[in-house]
Amino acid sequence: MSILSALTGGNGGNKEDVILYAPEYMDLLERYFLRGNKSGGGCLGGKKLITDNEYYNMVMQRKAQIRPYERALGYLGIDDSSVQEIPPVEFEGFVRGVESPLSVTRPIRPVLRGYSGLYTNIYEDTWFFFTESQILIYQLTFDMLSRSIMDDSREIFYKDVTSFAVRDLSEEVDHLSTKKGCMGTKVINAKGIDKFMTFRVVVPGEDSDNLDYVMTANRDLSSKIHAMKQKLREKKNFS
Repeated sequence: MSILSALTGGNGGNKEDVILYAPEYMDLLERYFLRGNKSGGGCLGGKKLITDNEYYNMVMQRKAQIRPYERALGYLGIDDSSVQEIPPVEFEGFVRGVESPLSVTRPIRPVLRGYSGLYTNIYEDTWFFFTESQILIYQLTFDMLSRSIMDDSREIFYKDVTSFAVRDLSEEVDHLSTKKGCMGTKVINAKGIDKFMTFRVVVPGEDSDNLDYVMTANRDLSSKIHAMKQKLREKKNFS
């Protein structure tokens, strides 16, 4: 199956549907993001599929190379000592929209779902810093299928923030895993429900979508959000 046929669901497509990538990303595109037949027994034209765990580790390696925390401090022009109202808070996760936020030219590239539908090619990492009078937000977005990186920042006064909110989305996805046996490696697809979350900063007059940040549930998430809400209440009560 060709790249074009796979990305358009195996139905072919027009010439303008072709998505061009640099040669170094073709292997990842074919082995993880290729759409179409999922019964290939773990191989695709002789190539072993990349599992969700393997892909996630690749994303974490890319993130570690970029060093978002240090990048945030430099981008915002701050140092650790000036943002210690509460410890900085990190939210991160895969962007699950339709259009890539990194597209700057036409045609706009889509966000591609991984082979199982669990992960995408776009990852977002956001840091919240708290000064005496402001919340400083740094957002890093990068594409696993290109060298594209986007840095974004906001500075919001506590008095301008109405509240913090958490939005939950439950989505059915195919979990892809592999099982090794005497007949070789077999690909196993199982339906599952995955929960995706966004953290919203509610500011009157602002487009709410502009202040939504991807989150992934973890054991520290509740305590982080509680600390942020407590700090906001404290600052608003004394402003």
